[in-house]
Amino acid sequence: MSLALAAAVAHGQTNIRTETQTASPPLTQAQVQEIDTFIAHWLDALNAAQRRDDVGSARNRLISMAQLPGASGAFRDAYVRAMVAQASPMIEDADLKVRLNVMVTMARAKHVDSLDLARELLDDPVPAVRYWAAKTIDEVVLALPGGPDDLEAARREVLLTALRAAAADEDDESVLAQLLQAMASLGALDELIEVLDRRLTLHVADTELLYLPEREAMQRLYVRLVAEIAGGQQFAMEESILELTRVSSLYFKLATTQLAEAEAMQAELIDDKSQMITQSDVVLRWGANQLDQGMITPPPIATAVRAQEWEAIAAQLDFWRRELSQSPFLFDDEQLELPEPGDEDTP
Repeated sequence: MSLALAAAVAHGQTNIRTETQTASPPLTQAQVQEIDTFIAHWLDALNAAQRRDDVGSARNRLISMAQLPGASGAFRDAYVRAMVAQASPMIEDADLKVRLNVMVTMARAKHVDSLDLARELLDDPVPAVRYWAAKTIDEVVLALPGGPDDLEAARREVLLTALRAAAADEDDESVLAQLLQAMASLGALDELIEVLDRRLTLHVADTELLYLPEREAMQRLYVRLVAEIAGGQQFAMEESILELTRVSSLYFKLATTQLAEAEAMQAELIDDKSQMITQSDVVLRWGANQLDQGMITPPPIATAVRAQEWEAIAAQLDFWRRELSQSPFLFDDEQLELPEPGDEDTP
């Protein structure tokens, strides 16, 4: 432990009594004060820490108390609400470290009261803070027993509006990927498919743009739709599956075309586009089988991608174009064509 952290520990409250941790509602004023003092102490220690180990120690103290086995529900609720209340002013702190500490802590606490803090930091000037703000929203919603259905409709829409705006302006691939995953967690499946559709234009115009955000969003959509179908929502999800199948076929086509036509390409870009082809293929074959369970699909494309067998991959593209123009898909030629650069606005 560094001298700075040791000094902070020496002058503050480092624990909360068992009687308070297991208290029944309502908590006494003394118990509330005990919680407030503990949180203030460890937030100060967190922001005073200079070494990575000290940051981790202080953060773990804050989070472990929120997730303490055997603690009462009344204590947990009072504790996290107090932690959010004390952290709220810190999101406006000029020190990057303070803002980042707040968001990482909130993401790990996974309490619904932290959603408003996260929303306010989606436009922070520092990508790392924006990333953890989006991750906080994602983690909190995933932790809710009923997922996005546990949020009031108005609150969910406020969050989605903020995520849409942030995604439209975001130029950091990792942050954008997390923003899109948060949208998926909030249940905005059709809207997220539309975002993927619109972002094709950007990739047509810029062959060096990484597919990371779209790839991770597509995976989250796929997992979410699989879960919905397992829950008996096959019919309700049919239109979403249909559109995701079409969009995945376009990403398959575009990434393949970019690799096949490139005279030279950096290894990172080759790997990124190869992963996009493989991910698109998985989703495409799954979606097609959901909508036409009698379809005999080609084998997974991963082996051909690794071997860079472009002719074999092109043959699969031809297969999918034929199949997707027929029943039950019935996409017309225009729907299966890649956009021209500048066809649509950035999402």
